[in-house]
Amino acid sequence: MKMLMSNAFKVSFLLYETLEEKDNEISTCYESMLVMFRETVMHLIDSNSFDVMSVVFQAHNQAVWHIIANVAKRKCAISTEMISLSDNTKRCQRITDWTVMIGLSRLKPTKKTLQQAMEKCFITTLAEKIYDFVIVEYPQSSGVIDDLRCCMQNNGGFGRMLLMDTLTKDVEQRLLQVGVGTTEILEGYASAVECLRRLDPTCVIMQQICSIIRQYIKQRPDTVRCIITYITGEKREELSEQLAMRRTAFLDEEELVGVNDELVPGSDDTAGVVFFFA
Repeated sequence: MKMLMSNAFKVSFLLYETLEEKDNEISTCYESMLVMFRETVMHLIDSNSFDVMSVVFQAHNQAVWHIIANVAKRKCAISTEMISLSDNTKRCQRITDWTVMIGLSRLKPTKKTLQQAMEKCFITTLAEKIYDFVIVEYPQSSGVIDDLRCCMQNNGGFGRMLLMDTLTKDVEQRLLQVGVGTTEILEGYASAVECLRRLDPTCVIMQQICSIIRQYIKQRPDTVRCIITYITGEKREELSEQLAMRRTAFLDEEELVGVNDELVPGSDDTAGVVFFFA
């Protein structure tokens, strides 16, 4: 029954959303259907009738989460530079108004609850693309990275482990491969340093990812030559500007010693991970 009710709630929300988009005749029909749905809901929660408030409550919660997840997927499915996770006030208000309209004022979610749920869905959805945001598309993906950081900070670091685990797997499968040139790996490393610092000021994710890349790159025989070429390949007058912009891929080991050790699983293994050569 809960699944049936949840699906009915989702359909009713679609009807509510499309009321203003249809002509008068269709809108009238949709309004009538919503009135009938409201009456059904009122009977279900009436103590003198069915009195299944707990089932209605669970079904409504499930439907709201599904609605929010769909919103997140649609907003994240477009090209990276167009993704924006801000200004969800209107959509959250629609969910609240719909809940009141179908007779469930007592179940009306707060703006904060809806915002947090939406932000968590954004993090979960965008985690699938984190490799592209960090290694391939940065700095073009700066806007998305900033939005992700805000979402994590607003929810107590929610999603940090998911992002780290997903990025670790993708780096190992896509970047640290025999067919990928050392210079390309160095460029990915530089992007990771800059981007992950921006994404996660605790540096937890950066320590993990840079450690993996560092350990792999040390095993390549052409690493030293490629590092020298990578640095000196820039025009002399542009080199300092580039290093300043990227804050350089080669950081002082002391800079990260002890940083957020309490957040890093097995942090003894990741101290000083940003050096290629220990």
